[in-house]
Amino acid sequence: MYQHLTTLQGARDAVISLSFSPQAKFIAAAGYGGVTVWDLESFEAIPIPNSIYNPRNPDHVYAASAWLHFEQADRYVLLLGSQGGTVSILQWDEKDKVFRSMVRVIPVPSDFQVLSIDVYQAEIAIGKLARVVVATSDDRTTVSSLSSSGEFREIYSVSVQDFTLIAARFCKKTADVYAFELNGGTILRLDDKSGDIKSNQKYGPDPMGTVCTDDSSELFVACTGQDFQMFRLDTIEHIRTFSGPEPVVLFPKVVTFAEDGTVLIAGTDKGRAVVFDVTSGAKIQHLKYNKGGLVQPVASLSQP
Repeated sequence: MYQHLTTLQGARDAVISLSFSPQAKFIAAAGYGGVTVWDLESFEAIPIPNSIYNPRNPDHVYAASAWLHFEQADRYVLLLGSQGGTVSILQWDEKDKVFRSMVRVIPVPSDFQVLSIDVYQAEIAIGKLARVVVATSDDRTTVSSLSSSGEFREIYSVSVQDFTLIAARFCKKTADVYAFELNGGTILRLDDKSGDIKSNQKYGPDPMGTVCTDDSSELFVACTGQDFQMFRLDTIEHIRTFSGPEPVVLFPKVVTFAEDGTVLIAGTDKGRAVVFDVTSGAKIQHLKYNKGGLVQPVASLSQP
């Protein structure tokens, strides 16, 4: 059972994205208040160079986040996608104990909100490049590489007609990318080198507000507004429906696999997250937030 450890202070406005760094060294909360990062040993907030509080400026509202760790340089890197379409990459300076700007990417075409960011592997082995996929609101899926020195190179960028993209996720086995449609239930599998469509499945849930995949890339879960539905990725076979409390607002709730895929943690707008057993679908715990209200973004990290 989960136990309350601490409540982190410092985020200035609504949080849209939560993400743990590899090895649980940091956690980032991104959203309308910019971004706040906490050290998970001290629970103290860390200075961020571009954390400008301006919720009216889409470039300072972050809708997606992800982490990398380059093993050779022992370098932690935070990727942030904004509503203005930019991708900001920050690196941890171990000596000065601050995050510094590494690179800022302005996609072409620009001004389209970043919907999701995913990384193929969070731990980058010596001599390897990181692989990053970004989904944007012009229905474009862009895969790029990133070196430990900050060289960010596009591998491919594709936009599919008559397809309303909501998220893109790596297949952890092959580096192919799954692109999920907001309305219509379509799921595309894109080739890891070219972005060509390798499969086109049309029987997913409709709508898909948020999507998560398990570490084996065998299962995915989508928030459909009223509940959370789990499917097999290869066949789009429906496995199970996880029902949370009756929603108050239709804003999509985030869901994530945890504990090596044995449990599912889902956000709600009833002042708590809900923990489900993946095998039975049973609710096994409520994670309450004392102030109540919207607890919609959630994150997890399984530690060895």
